[in-house]
Amino acid sequence: MDPGREQGPATEGPLAEQLHRGETLLWTGEPDPSVLFTRADAFLVPFSLFWFGFIAFWIHGVVSSGAPMGLVAFGGVFALIGLYMLVGRFFVKRWTKRRTRYAVTDQRALALTGATEVSDADLQQASVSVRCGRDRRHVTVTVGGGGAWSPAALYANTGMDFFGWQGQPAFGLYDVADVEGLTRALKTAREH
Repeated sequence: MDPGREQGPATEGPLAEQLHRGETLLWTGEPDPSVLFTRADAFLVPFSLFWFGFIAFWIHGVVSSGAPMGLVAFGGVFALIGLYMLVGRFFVKRWTKRRTRYAVTDQRALALTGATEVSDADLQQASVSVRCGRDRRHVTVTVGGGGAWSPAALYANTGMDFFGWQGQPAFGLYDVADVEGLTRALKTAREH
């Protein structure tokens, strides 16, 4: 472990390796992989159904008219995109959540996905938004970002996050079941 990083029994593991000297770990947790839908899905699911239905109708028309196979293959690409939007993104979202760990320190919020992908947000400088799910059993925390209507914010936590590459990416701790622990750690960090 780097000598400039915090060590100790309460801060062992991959997230501990990300701590700066003097930084105190307040909370660790993970997203709930069973939570698949977000508010954005109120738009994305109907749009995905429309997209896939339109492309299926288009491909049927192209095939039945005897058009060249190149045109069918072109439609096939759009059908695969539609299939991903309709079903595939939920598998990707669940897989990503199972590989993600979160932490809140007295200075930052961190997200570790897999063994190497780390993102963080300064809790002292950025705006923090806390939103409880409808069931009040999960909480989503977003820090900074380009606003609620930015592409990064609209596609965040949908399995289509790559569409939000324009602008400043949104940082979030999504669908956390430990509502009380996370909100208490955020309050402590913001008062620090």
